Order: sequence, then structure tokens, then C-alpha cells
Amino acid sequence: MTNTLRSIRRGPSAPERLLVLIPGYGDRPEPFLERAATFDPNEQWLIVVLEPLTSSARGPYWYNVDENGPDSVALAASLTSIDALCASLLAETGLSEDTLVVAGFSQGGAIALYTGLRHDEPLGGILALSAYLPLRSQLAAEAAAANRKVPILM
Repeated sequence: MTNTLRSIRRGPSAPERLLVLIPGYGDRPEPFLERAATFDPNEQWLIVVLEPLTSSARGPYWYNVDENGPDSVALAASLTSIDALCASLLAETGLSEDTLVVAGFSQGGAIALYTGLRHDEPLGGILALSAYLPLRSQLAAEAAAANRKVPILM
């Protein structure tokens, strides 16, 4: 696993909102960014698409899952990297957390749910497609009460 979180982006220098897209197991970020114009045709959002941390023959992934569930160490490393990137993007743009939407597909959707529900301030929203909530028993202790107000599309 590397410590560098690769991302690609598109959007204006002074965006209205920030969308962080988290691809799933085996997905590369480029196809996600290619479709960005379909949901942001006026390019008002800064859209940042991440690449999973670990490489394999089947493509990149965020964490391994076996008969015991998700690898909690790899999941924690992914969450830490994504949290740091989101904080950096918010600082860079001057936007507040309520303008940040985290979205993901499959394993990326699981990460988006976990990431979004742990923030101290409510995010603008969470989108999780074909996803589940990993390590939900641990999340209960980490989840911020403020996030009961976050819109979630699942």
C-alpha cells in the first residue's frame, strides 16, 4: 500500500461546491471524471476522483475483504487518506463542509458512507451506490451526532 492518494480533478478555480468521487474495487478514476459533465454541465463544482490505494491484477482497491470481513487496517488507512484529502480540498477552496459531497460506487460507496458519517460537521451529502456500511459496530462510536442531518442517497 502506498501513502500517496492519487486523484484527478475538473472544475473552476472558485467552485460553488466540492464533489469527491470514490471508485470501487478495480475501478480507475478516469471514466468517472469523463462522465462529470453529465451531472455538472456548467462546471460549477470542483470534482475530484480518487484512485484506490492498493494495486492488484484485478485493478486498484481500498481494502481487502475475506471471511472475517473488511481488513480494518487497510480500511483505516484509506479513511485517513480520504479525510486528509477532503480537509486539504476544503482549505484550498475556502469552502465549508456543508458544500462537500462524498460519493462512491461499490467499495467506494462503502468508504463514502463511512467517511461522511464520521465528520464533526454535517456534509452537503453522501451518495453511495451498490454499497454497504463496513465495520458498522465501530462506526457507532465514531459517528458524529451532527451527521443525523446529512442527506444520504443510497
